[in-house]
Amino acid sequence: MTSLMTETGVVSGQKTGWSLLRKLGEGDAGEVYLVESLLEHRIGILKRPVRSVFTGEIRRQAEQIHTEGRILRALAEILPPQANPAIRTPHLLDESKSGSEFSERYFIVIERASGFDLATLARTARLGLDETHEPPLDPSDRVFLQHIARQGQVPPRILLAALDAVLTTLTLIHQTAVDGASGILWNDVKPDHLFWDPSTASMMMIDWGNGRFLEESGFTRDMRYTAAGDYRQFLDEMGRFLKQVAPDLYTSLAWPEPGHLYEDITPLIESLQERLQASLAQASHLIKDARAREVELLTPNLETGLNLSALEQVHEQILALGELPDYPAALRQVSLVAANLALAGDMGAIRDLSQWAAELPGASHDALKLLADLAHIAATTPGSAYIPLTEAVKSAANQDWPGTLWGMLKALENFPEPDWWNDLLIPVRRLASDDVTASIRPLLQLRRIHLTLQTRRQNLEDLVSREPSQEKEKEIEHLQVVLKAIQEVIHRWVQPEPSPPYSTLAYQDVEELVNEIETLLPGSGSRLWNELESARACIHDVMEAWGRKAFVDARRLLRQALLFDPDRRRLLRADQAIAAAPDWLERVHHGPQPDEKLLDVITDLEYEGRELRNQVGPAGWLDGSLEALKAIRRGTWPGDLLRQQPVLLTELPWLAQFERIEILHQLLSSNHASSNHLPSIQEVREARFGPESEISFIEPLDAWIPEARGSSARVYLVQYRAGNGEQREAAIKLMRRDKAEYALPLFREEVQILHILQDVPGISRMIECGFLWMGDSPELPPDHDLNAIHAMRGEALRMAPEVASQFLDLLEPRVKEGWTPYLLIERQRREDNLLLMCDASLNRGKFLPVRQLLFMSIQICDLLSIAHQRNIVYRDHKILHYYWRKENNGVSVIDWNVARYHPEGLSPLDIHMDLVQFGARGLHHILTGRTAPGALPLGPTRPEEIEQAEQSYQTQWTYDDQRLSLQIRSILEQLLSGAYTSASDLRDDLKRAYLEDH
Repeated sequence: MTSLMTETGVVSGQKTGWSLLRKLGEGDAGEVYLVESLLEHRIGILKRPVRSVFTGEIRRQAEQIHTEGRILRALAEILPPQANPAIRTPHLLDESKSGSEFSERYFIVIERASGFDLATLARTARLGLDETHEPPLDPSDRVFLQHIARQGQVPPRILLAALDAVLTTLTLIHQTAVDGASGILWNDVKPDHLFWDPSTASMMMIDWGNGRFLEESGFTRDMRYTAAGDYRQFLDEMGRFLKQVAPDLYTSLAWPEPGHLYEDITPLIESLQERLQASLAQASHLIKDARAREVELLTPNLETGLNLSALEQVHEQILALGELPDYPAALRQVSLVAANLALAGDMGAIRDLSQWAAELPGASHDALKLLADLAHIAATTPGSAYIPLTEAVKSAANQDWPGTLWGMLKALENFPEPDWWNDLLIPVRRLASDDVTASIRPLLQLRRIHLTLQTRRQNLEDLVSREPSQEKEKEIEHLQVVLKAIQEVIHRWVQPEPSPPYSTLAYQDVEELVNEIETLLPGSGSRLWNELESARACIHDVMEAWGRKAFVDARRLLRQALLFDPDRRRLLRADQAIAAAPDWLERVHHGPQPDEKLLDVITDLEYEGRELRNQVGPAGWLDGSLEALKAIRRGTWPGDLLRQQPVLLTELPWLAQFERIEILHQLLSSNHASSNHLPSIQEVREARFGPESEISFIEPLDAWIPEARGSSARVYLVQYRAGNGEQREAAIKLMRRDKAEYALPLFREEVQILHILQDVPGISRMIECGFLWMGDSPELPPDHDLNAIHAMRGEALRMAPEVASQFLDLLEPRVKEGWTPYLLIERQRREDNLLLMCDASLNRGKFLPVRQLLFMSIQICDLLSIAHQRNIVYRDHKILHYYWRKENNGVSVIDWNVARYHPEGLSPLDIHMDLVQFGARGLHHILTGRTAPGALPLGPTRPEEIEQAEQSYQTQWTYDDQRLSLQIRSILEQLLSGAYTSASDLRDDLKRAYLEDH
């Protein structure tokens, strides 16, 4: 190696730095190095002047190297790779930085030729393979040279391709103007400069250091060389080589005798090139047919497999024609065919195929031996282990080593390790990764620790038997505790399904022992924990994927974890659990179906979910669902869960059926306006009512059934204009001026109560209140005269709910003046009334499901409970006042004019009477289709009638009531007898009945 190499070892080019690896030679044109780029690690050939005391000699070599660089750039233009991939010249990769020209610091870096020069091929054919070949041969090139050595000749097609490439290139470069010259002269035609690459079937022409640029005269600038000189070199050098290496080809081409002076060389070259191209065309046809046959054989029918003998013959034909067979494609087909044979159960064919493939270049001998051994074991293994072993064979055929080990472990899931286990485990782990190979099986490490501590305990026991010591006896006792704990960990380690709490994928039980082991055996605990590091990292990734519900990733990572801890059989159960998780999640998502009992489904789902958690580990989505299921199983109302944790709707959307839609909107978005919040005016506004006015009457709403008409007010359907200009429909409640003395206090009470309860979903919402001037007469048009109703008109004073106190201040004066007070409230659809849904005389015995009736009743109890908390008793319980709004999944309660607000608080009697009346006129009617015996009538009820009503009632069950469970009937009996002291207690009992019986 030169002093420059010793001094620097690295040179800097215009594009990158180059590390000098090895000096390849030195001559008249300079010295040559094998180099590698610092960034891309690309191999190249560096040429530079030889250091000399003669400045002129350095300049001459630098000029020659500089000219070669110019020629290579010109050749890249004349012979672009895409024009003819079979003929190539080296690429100029880099050159020294500007300013170094014509000095000893000047250099160029060119592409390293791939393949073999013709002289090497000839030497191999004559003398055999040179085992000292540099660089070392890859398996495919070795097979190629071995074939030439066996045949004892260079494939004629290579020689024909080389000769044709030279003539084609010379003809082109002599006649192509480039870089200010009229052409290029190679001036160095010889077999050593012709490299054949069998992998690409291409010829590279190297070493252009003697090349020259041709002038327009056809001579070089120094008038020493012409294009004819290249042809003479070709005829002489290649003729001598061909006569020695392939005399038959030399004769068949009628090669001109070398050494003669050729007066007119052009006709001679043209004639020779015609003969060359004719022979090359025949060889090209042969290689084309061979390649087509190779493709045909490598596209087999997977049922019949590969025709190995035919494929071998084609491989020999391709090698004889100077190319490399498509060994990678053959190996890929071996994998596909082997995997298919595994499915078919033909293990013998897999062994034969593996042995054949092992001889192919690029084949992994360890992988193919493992495949053959696995196929043999699968063929000789009966019973349940056969199928997982065939899966292992298929994975091995695809070089899926985690899958291979997984199939092997599944085969012996519930059995002791067979004799072949360790024989195959080592190569599988080695093939999978070098990191795996470097790791000791953690369980083996723990067993060694256990054995060491057993030996220590035995030594201590022997010592104590000779020399009793209380301190030593305590140490023995401690050792026994630790040994027992280690033994339990070892036992659990290999169990497919260990018992909780150490049943998850985590190494919790090992972690609890590490410090104890480290204390007893310094270094051993930390080594054990370090050996587990890769496995723990994999398990961490599994749990992260499990937490993201990335179940496919989690299962893949489980197989990776098995490579680091192949004794962890619980991974198999965890895999089954992860595979089952999507189905469990789907069933949790859909919840109980109509024909299923709620608590039965909840219990089953919770049990299965606990199993998932025990076998895999915790996850946010899993733990949240399990806690919710447990709470419901223990009696928590599903709707109450949502109020505490609205996020549960993500995993358990069916919980929404247990809560009102308005409340769900409030839970999910504090800024979400209820879909039932009807727009109203702002503050107070004077307006008019009538056709085309801000309020226009349409029809009566309380005339559809006699009992619906109130004693203190009338209700109509109107269209009103909101403050934003939107037209909406609502119900308007007009106080009866003809009964003002009786109706006015009730109207006042209702406005006050609706204002207090305005934030409660399910209470008929007051949109606005106000006064209408309808004339001096208190009479309203007949219900049947819709035209007269439509024509009602006059002045209106519209007041927003926020100014209800002003309305109350104006109520008496305005009534005295002849104004009619009104309330604008949400309209309820007639078909939603519970009378039509529940009354036995109207629904003809077609009762709603008890589950739905209970749900409605629970919601009414919710509303009563809130009213009681705000010192309000409803009192006027009748089924006519309840509406089921499906779109809200909730009950609405209307007509609060008989209700009473007690600002000082409710007495127990107030609550008692309200609950009993709800039971007699409301709940009894909802559940049985009729009111309780002795209850107040369905029609209008005056406050004094309610106050004088019975304080308890008796039930009389009928045949239809058998659809009610004993628990529900008992609740109703207790309610009618006055046993309940709060609406919340009644609600809770109804919830329990719903959950337990439905």
